[in-house]
Amino acid sequence: MSADWHTATFDQFCDITRGASPRPIHDYLSKEGVPWIKIADATAETSRFITATKERIKKEGVKASVEVFPGDLILSNSATPGLPKFLKIHACIHDGWMLLRNFRNLDKEFAYWLLLRERTNLVAQGNGSVFTNLKTEILKRHTVSVPPLLVQKKIAQTLNAIDDRITLLRETNQTLEAIAQAIFESWFVDFDPVRAKSQGLEPEGMDAETAAMFPDAFVDSELGEIPEGWSTSKIGAELNAVLGGTPSRSRKEYWLNGSIPWINSGKVNEFRITTPSELITAEAMKKSSTKLLPARTTVLAITGATLGQISITEIAVCANQSVVGLLSSDKFSTEFIYFWINANIQKLIANQTGGAQQHINKGNVEDLLILSPSSEILNRFSGIAEPLFRKIAENCFQVGTLTHLRDAVLPRLISGQLQIPDAEQAIEKATV
Repeated sequence: MSADWHTATFDQFCDITRGASPRPIHDYLSKEGVPWIKIADATAETSRFITATKERIKKEGVKASVEVFPGDLILSNSATPGLPKFLKIHACIHDGWMLLRNFRNLDKEFAYWLLLRERTNLVAQGNGSVFTNLKTEILKRHTVSVPPLLVQKKIAQTLNAIDDRITLLRETNQTLEAIAQAIFESWFVDFDPVRAKSQGLEPEGMDAETAAMFPDAFVDSELGEIPEGWSTSKIGAELNAVLGGTPSRSRKEYWLNGSIPWINSGKVNEFRITTPSELITAEAMKKSSTKLLPARTTVLAITGATLGQISITEIAVCANQSVVGLLSSDKFSTEFIYFWINANIQKLIANQTGGAQQHINKGNVEDLLILSPSSEILNRFSGIAEPLFRKIAENCFQVGTLTHLRDAVLPRLISGQLQIPDAEQAIEKATV
């Protein structure tokens, strides 16, 4: 740290105020009105911005709250404390947020990254029996050191560039999956090509060769009306459903120096699984019920808070007993299985049992009906969807690389241990 760095408490760098709520809040919640920012809205966003909220408050409740506007920087102080976010919308914040404005000798973009770096130190000063509460006074009196403004701006630009690239890759992945999903729903849920042909029309959005693969009439089935010549069966008759397991935690040799990826059900929350929760040994896999799932396996969480979450493994992994893996087959591709489970997840959840810990079991999954179109149509769909999913996987691995890079250079840039040219060189290597 050079001599031109400035050290001061946070309230010397900006004004810090707290949000507020109209009371009782339930009387002010509405489908219309001003967006109402909850902590869940922030944790749902993977970027540094809040762009939308699930709830709104009536206009008459705005005066009893605190308004925020695009460009404002806020910081959570409860539930998930110490999380900074920029606003891209006009909204209101409750007292679970702090608002930072009127920056002095502190670049606002740099402040975001500084807050991320200081998050652990700030949260450690919080209190609360159930949730840690980060009081406004804690942030106000928290001491930090910052470089000159010009250096701050360059550091922020460097970190923003990584973060923007991550956001772009994630948005691209959402678009790629949406393209494949739209085709899946048109062909296998809404049966648009069959409906068109049954009315003497040419199916839209496909070539003549593909259109000729679809029948022009419907028949009744256990799933309801389906295209003529197609059939239904149970997943258990068509696919290998694999229930995971957890090696004994008391056996250190099962976990120490492991090399085999293993995931818990929390990992299924991820869009694609590219890293393990932990590593286990070959002995652990041999002596427990967990089994190795190949890459590109559709996985489904069947217990607790993650119940109903679906993802795809992009690496070979073992899983715990709260995860069922559905292996692709010569007939059914990963893409078809993934979208079919997504389209029918509510049917599975309707079969959940249990008291405090809701769950579905492997048998429920195996009993779920699956549509069986002709092999030529399934192959045609896979020919379209698989390249999209391959690109998604490639992007996910790139996101992992960039995220690791961002998290590694962040504390070193903020503290002055790493110079900007060195960070830019690392970014260039990571994005080649």
